[in-house]
Amino acid sequence: MALTLGTVITDADIVFERSEQSIFAAPFREAKARAVGEFEKSYIRGLLVASQGNITKAAQQAHKNRRAFWELVRKHEINVPALRAVINQH
Repeated sequence: MALTLGTVITDADIVFERSEQSIFAAPFREAKARAVGEFEKSYIRGLLVASQGNITKAAQQAHKNRRAFWELVRKHEINVPALRAVINQH
């Protein structure tokens, strides 16, 4: 699936669905950690888009303090300035 705010789809906009077979090939903890990580990244990115790249507003929407939210942004290597640039083009 590909979702983008811009007119150009980048690699960050593309999400590949895993087949059931590959999900079940991994041990439970590994599969769960992967699913949670993918959810976190998608959720954080979606909040940043909805808040026009404003970290404080996105953190408030997530009911997290700004510092904890920023740590999630860093953990998932989300490039906030690049995201803001795409948002501001529209």
